[in-house]
Amino acid sequence: MGTDSLFRLTVSCSPQCRERPKKVSVPHFRQNCQFRRGIQATAWLGVLLTAGCGSVGEPLPPLLHIPEQSHDFRARQVQDSVLLEWTWPALTTEGMPASVVTRFDVHALAMSGPGEPPPLDVFERESTQLASLSGDDLKTSEPGGRLNLRLPAEPMRGKILALAVRAQSRRGRVGGFSNLFVLGVIAPPARPGDPLIQVEPTDIVLTWEPAPGADSYQVLRAEKSDGPFRELGRSIEPQFRDNAFQWDRQYFYRVKSFARSQSGEVEGGASGTIAVDARDRFAPATPSGLRAVVGTASVELSWQHNSEPDVAGYRVWRGDSAGNLAPLAAELLRAANYTDSEVRPGQTYFHAVSAVDEKGNESARCEAVSVTVPEAGVAP
Repeated sequence: MGTDSLFRLTVSCSPQCRERPKKVSVPHFRQNCQFRRGIQATAWLGVLLTAGCGSVGEPLPPLLHIPEQSHDFRARQVQDSVLLEWTWPALTTEGMPASVVTRFDVHALAMSGPGEPPPLDVFERESTQLASLSGDDLKTSEPGGRLNLRLPAEPMRGKILALAVRAQSRRGRVGGFSNLFVLGVIAPPARPGDPLIQVEPTDIVLTWEPAPGADSYQVLRAEKSDGPFRELGRSIEPQFRDNAFQWDRQYFYRVKSFARSQSGEVEGGASGTIAVDARDRFAPATPSGLRAVVGTASVELSWQHNSEPDVAGYRVWRGDSAGNLAPLAAELLRAANYTDSEVRPGQTYFHAVSAVDEKGNESARCEAVSVTVPEAGVAP
């Protein structure tokens, strides 16, 4: 290979190859150029990769997984227990699912009297842990679900407590306290006696023995023995009248006692469940105001309408004496009047009326009135 050929090769490679063309052998020259081509190719590949991936930013800090606060914490006393309820936070403070929560701690702070809960910073500093929920107790719920905890009321009796709950992650990081709830714990009222039930024409009347310590009573009713029981109403007296029922149905009743604490109501025990068949065996009232006007060949009868809404009609009775009456027609009369045209001149007739309801219950007959039909040609 001549000098010109060598020079042309060095031009295509690098300036270093052109500096000493006469002293560089062909094998050495090729090796040197290949090495430098490799360096240049590697450098260009790095530039291309960097341009494709974008610029490198600051490293992100690790997530803390701090649970959010619960905002619907509630507490109430039911007999000898205190029931606590709240919602498992769905997210962490960083907006991630709060599946890292492994326990919930309930804290309490005794208050000197009823009123607003203490400031949150005071509660955080002075409250003590009352109970916790963890392990298997959390397996039946999940973030966003409802949690509840039952505690004995006896250690808290006679106190007014500010209560709150907060969550803790598996790394020991705790969230903020929930809303504070004030609860006064007292001796619960006793259970009322089983109700006595009497069915009346317009009401089912319940009465029961008073419960010591009770301020009011809740009356519950169901259409099945196992419920569901729904509240009918409240009473401060040991009695209640149920007028929101239907005939020919069976109902189940129970009564629950309540008392007032310094922070709200305390639920007491419930009576036994008593069943009653609501059967309409009550006849309408006896019709009143019966009048009889005699004509030459008929007797016009009229009376006052009954006020019961289930009255189906009236039955008219006639006879030759007040003690010997028979119905005039098989069908009931809807109107409160009737014309008896099957009379004879010169005869004396006694008429009476009874009322019949939709269940077939019939009232007593009203007092009979008598009229004498005049002879033919004689004005009545």
